[in-house]
Formats: sequence, structure tokens, C-alpha cells
Amino acid sequence: MGSDVEMASSSDPDDLYEEIEKMKALLLEDSRNYKNNNEMLQLLHRNGDFEELIEARDKIVQKVPLTSANWLIWIAEKRENSGNYEEIEDVFEKALKDSNDVAIWLERIYFSFSYGVAKTRQTFEKALAAHGTRFDSGGQIWLAYLSFETANAQGNPTDENMQYLENLYKRALRVATKHLQEIYEEACDIICGAKENGEIKTIFEETMKLARKLEKFEEHLEGAEGYQKYLQFEIESGDPGRIQMFHERIVNEFCEDENAWSSYGIWCEKKLKMPQISAGIYERALRFCPYSCILHQEALLAYERAAKTHEEIDAVFEYAKENVINSAEDGRALYRTYIYLRRRRVCSAERICPEDFAKIAGIFEEGAARLREWFPHDWDLKADFRAAQAFFYARFLKNVEKARPIWSDILASGFGKNAQKYIDAANFERQFGDAEHVRKYLNTALNSVSDDVNAIYQYYIQFEREEGTLEQLDAVLEKINSQVAHRAKRPQKTVPEPKIPAKLAQKRPFKSDNPPKPAENAEKPSFSSEDCSDEEKNRTIFVSNLDFGTTEEDLKKVIKGIVKVRFAKRIKGDLHRGFGYIVLENLESVREALKKDRVLVNGRPMFVSKNDPEHRVGFKYSKGLEKAKLFVKNVHFKADEKELEKIFSEFGKVENVRIVRHKNGQPKGCAYIDYETEEAATKALMATKIEMRNRELSVALSNPPTKSADKNSSKPSTSANSAPSSSSNSAQFLAPDQSSTRKSSMLQFLPRSTTKPAAPAPAPAEKPAENQDSSEIPAKKLHKPMSNDQFRQFLMKKS
Repeated sequence: MGSDVEMASSSDPDDLYEEIEKMKALLLEDSRNYKNNNEMLQLLHRNGDFEELIEARDKIVQKVPLTSANWLIWIAEKRENSGNYEEIEDVFEKALKDSNDVAIWLERIYFSFSYGVAKTRQTFEKALAAHGTRFDSGGQIWLAYLSFETANAQGNPTDENMQYLENLYKRALRVATKHLQEIYEEACDIICGAKENGEIKTIFEETMKLARKLEKFEEHLEGAEGYQKYLQFEIESGDPGRIQMFHERIVNEFCEDENAWSSYGIWCEKKLKMPQISAGIYERALRFCPYSCILHQEALLAYERAAKTHEEIDAVFEYAKENVINSAEDGRALYRTYIYLRRRRVCSAERICPEDFAKIAGIFEEGAARLREWFPHDWDLKADFRAAQAFFYARFLKNVEKARPIWSDILASGFGKNAQKYIDAANFERQFGDAEHVRKYLNTALNSVSDDVNAIYQYYIQFEREEGTLEQLDAVLEKINSQVAHRAKRPQKTVPEPKIPAKLAQKRPFKSDNPPKPAENAEKPSFSSEDCSDEEKNRTIFVSNLDFGTTEEDLKKVIKGIVKVRFAKRIKGDLHRGFGYIVLENLESVREALKKDRVLVNGRPMFVSKNDPEHRVGFKYSKGLEKAKLFVKNVHFKADEKELEKIFSEFGKVENVRIVRHKNGQPKGCAYIDYETEEAATKALMATKIEMRNRELSVALSNPPTKSADKNSSKPSTSANSAPSSSSNSAQFLAPDQSSTRKSSMLQFLPRSTTKPAAPAPAPAEKPAENQDSSEIPAKKLHKPMSNDQFRQFLMKKS
């Protein structure tokens, strides 16, 4: 952040115009790119386009932070064209928010010289508070301050000025910087003179002990591990000022790393406990990391603690919901954070208006609709978002009828056999609804649940004990006893899979345990290939993992030379089963079609293989070290192959780019780059930093483990106390609250004491029903199934 943008020198104006046009094209693709925006300003300045520079800078600074080099150019222009002290100071303030750079502080100090000793001292003190304890550059400010006061004392040698200078030297000698020895030598010459000052020497020697320790850390700051150890040392020293200064140094060095900013913000929230400072940190963080979901969530809470205006908070969410959601998890977390922030806002108001809760319900509905559209298969895998939505409708809108369809949707979307979900639905009705709907859910559960039916039995019985009549309890016991008896009569054995002759199996690409017998003269299934000639079989390929709505026309857009398509149809409905056969014109078309394996069709990777039931699509790529292929991580979910190819072509000819995807078509955030030569791959691997969409890419040689190694390899530890090494040259920073969702290889820039997971809450003791006999309380937890005999005995002991 503090470094200048390096530009290749060029004296040809035509070259600069060409570079400017290229940069404008890049900014059309990503208008918030930090590097490109600052490089554009540098180009305009070098080219002498000052009017365009001013216009572009005014626009860019509103959304993108500037480098210290660009701020210094702006400050110089302002000082030359404006004599207004307040205007120039305002530019300095904005510059230091973007870049806490010593060069900007020194420029501000020199500017203050014209406004008297008092104003200059005030500026020096601000600089020391913001930068003075930095080991690497804080000494420059101390030396400038001491030089100023020395000149002032020599020009006006009063006792007051001399005492001020001596006290300033003592202050400077108490701060460990790399200029400490130089400051001490000056103190000896100016303050001590010919005689030795014991107090100054003692202060210097004590501070020098710390400086020597810090010098060792300074020598190992090339990698992320060095920064982690350095920060851990500062944390253990217990000086909040030095800890904050080192966090500032980290975000200055890794200004586009969301984890660095997150760690800094969380430390300020937990240790400094100064909401205004925390809010300022997140305000800066969002300028550098405008696409970070976690930073926008943390910023919303920090702004709430700092009592920012509703407009400022709402603006953060409005931007975030359109720009930072890259996964269903991101979307749920972002909407949940903002929804409950709005709920607290309404509840803390002097007068609570029902219309305000209705607006929050609208945000729930907007979030559900967006996430369903963007992530249709996994938008709410555990149904937590919908359960919270139903609770909000019942609790705050007082509208149980509006909440019930949500629970019906939950139970109909993959949870119809889950006992706990039915129990959750019953508890919801007990809290907000009525007993009739509780029984409705439980009766449905008796016939639907398969994972833990005993939990439903016990819950239903206990419910009738607590809220039902004796007749209702008897009816439930009779119903459950009957079902237990019926289940006990079922044969408790596994049915072996029928053996199919190998010759027949080869002709049956789709196996079924109980295939329906077709009626006489019935048309054979459209997906069968048994009656095809050998010549046609050789021209047939097998495709799978298709969207159920994929049509023949969709396939023809991807595969050339299709003669006919035979989808595996469902027994009912118009949709197919997501796989089928394609007959092609000739063998050349077959070879070309096989190259389309894993090409996206309607958002899902299509699996393509030969017409051989015994050799369907598997992992077809090489395993082991490939020196001409790179494995790239931290790829933006919205990136495509062309974008990656453009970036990596700078190092050599790229033969192929493959983005790794889940079966549902969603990218996994990693990719493979195939180069023509090993030299090109090595060149890319040795690059200092490769960025795409404001993310630094992690690059390594492709070396996937073998299948047996995958199975036997142990999972990485996710302990918050571990300190794993990083294979990347770039630092990664992890806040403790993110340890459950981020990879364990990320480094943690918080004290270990704050990263220990909280002890699990003790399980609540079971409350026996009134007048319940102690023999009725099961010895084991409710969720553990009992045998049929055990449960039959349990049911006979009704109260």
C-alpha cells in the first residue's frame, strides 16, 4: 500500500497513449481494481494529461484507495495551487487513511513548518501516535522532530526550550526503532556534551535490549510465518500501542488481503474495545477489499457498535448484496447478519412500529429468493435460513399462518425422513401454534421418518402426557404399539443383489434392482442400446450429469455431428434422468465429442465417455507430478477459462485451462493450467505475485495424490492453536472466529489464548413428566434407537 507503482520508463508519447487505452479497457472490466486504477493515474501524470488526471482522480478516489505516490502528487498540486490550510490538511487526512506511510507524514510535517512552532509540534505528535513506534520507519519521525527542536533551541536557547529538547530525547530513546543508536549518539553530543549522562545511557541500554530482539524478527519478514512470529512476540509483550502499530504495518504490506484486515479489526474489537477506531479500520478495509463478504459482515457489526447512521450501515449492505456473494454460505451469512441488525434497531427504538418488522420480513424474502435463484441446489442445505424466517414471522409478525408453509417446504425438500426436523416443526407449533398442528406433524412423522423413529415415538408420547387427555394418550400408545409390532414382523435380513451374467450386464448400461416388466408390444426404453448394430454402437457415446431439463438442442450446441439423442426417461413426467446416449455421424465426430468431457451444459459439467458400461467416466487426469502443469488456488468463483488463460499466457504458451467444478457446476475455486513447456510453468511458478479479480493466486506444480494415498492420508488439523506453514510466499491471516470455515493452512494473527474454542455448553438435563415413574426414563440418550423388544417393554409402562 505504501509502495509506489513501478512503471517502465518511456519517452515516446505514442507508447503512453497506447498503454492508457489498454488500461481503460481493463478498468471497464473491473472498475474497482486497486492496481489498475493507480497505474492509470501514474500514466496520465507521466503523459501530462493533467485535466484528465484531475477528473479521473476525483472519480477513482471515491471508490478505490490511492497509493502513497499518487497521494503525494495530489498533495504537491494542492500546495502549489491552494493556500488554504484547511483544504490541504483535508487532503493529508484522506491520504493517511489510505496509506499510513512515513513519506506522507514527513510531507505533512514539512508543510506545518510555515504555521509556527505550536502547529508543528502538534503535527509531530500526531505523526508519533500514528507511526512513531514502528521499528522500521518510526525513527525517521523521531529524528525529524529532534532536528526541529534542536534548531528551535539553538535559535532561542531558553531553559524551557532546552528542557523540552532533553525530555524529547528521553522519549525517543524509550522507543525501539532501527534508528535508536543514531538518536543516542545525537543525544550524547547535544544534551550530554563532554560529560556522561547516566540517566540517558540507562534508558538507551534498556531500550536497546528490545531493539536487538526486534532486529532478529526484522531479518525474517520475507514470508507469512515471519510476520506471524513477529506479531505474536508483540502480543506477548502486552503493549497495545506496539501491537496496533504492527497490525498497521501488516495491512500496509498486505493491503488487499481480507484476512489481514479481518484479524486487525477483530483484535481492535476484542482488545481495544474502542468502537470508533474499529469502525475506521473496517471503513479502510472495505476500500481495499471491496469484494470480501466476511469484511462486509464484520463491518456491519462494527458500524452498529460505533453507532454509525442508519444510512451508512444500510449502504454497506446494499453494496454487499450485489457484489460480494460468491457462495450460498456467503449469502446466508450476509443476510442473516443484516436482518438481525435491523431487528435490534427496531427493538431498541422508543416506539416499535409493526411496519418495521414487515420490512425485515421483506429482507428475509428477498434473501431466500436470491439464494434460490443463484444457488438452486444448496442455497439452504440445513434449512437454518428458512427455520429462522419462520420463527421471525411467528414471533415478530404474529403470523403463524405465513410461517407454516415454510416448514412444509423444509419437510418437503429432503428432510421428510429426518426425525429431528419433524421434532423442530412440532416444537415450533408448541411455541406459536396449536396442538392440532403438532399432532399433524407427528402423525406424518410416524409414517415417514426412517433415521430415528424411536425419537418420534418418545416425543409423541411425552407430548400427550404433558398436553393431551388420557384418551389421546391411549390412542397414541395404541398407534405406536401397533406400528412397533408391525415393524417387528418385518424380516430382518438383507436381500443379496441378484447376479447378472457378464454378457447380459454388458448390454445393460443402467441397472435396476426391480425393473418393471414391459407389457407386450410396448416400446422399448429410449435409452437402451441393445438393439443397435455394432457399427452404430461404435458411433455412440454416453453422457451423464446433465440437468434434468437439458434438451437435444442444448447438446447440439456443444457436440457437432449428432444424429439422434436417447435420454434415460423417467417413468412419470417429461423430465429425463440426467443421462443418455448420443449417436454421432462418424468416428471422427466421436473423437471430437469425447474431448467435450466436463464442458458446461446449462451450468453443469457434462460427463462424456465411450459407450462401455464397464468403463464410465471417472478421474481421467494424470496423477503425480507434472512439471508443465500448474495447480492454481484462490480462483474467484466468477472467473472463467479465458480470463485465466489471458493472465498465465504472460509466462508462455498455454495449451489448456481447466477450472475444477462440483457436479452441480459450481466452481471449487481452483484450476489447472497446462503449459507447452516446463520452462513456461517454472516462470509462472517463480512469479512474485499473480493477481486476478483482486485476489492473489496461489500457484504450485500439479501433483495430485493417488487414490490410495487420498484414503490413507490424515485430515489436516483445524485447531486454532496450530501454526501450520504456508507454501505460498504471500501472507494469509486468519481471525479466530473464522477458524471453523477457513483452511487450517492460513496463519493466525491473534494470540493463542483468544483462539481456543469455547468449551461446549453442558447438555440440559431431561425434565421428567409430572407423576412419571423413574423406570420410564431411558438409561441412554433419546436419539439412540432401542431394539423392538426393549421398546415394546418401554411402551407397556405408560403412566
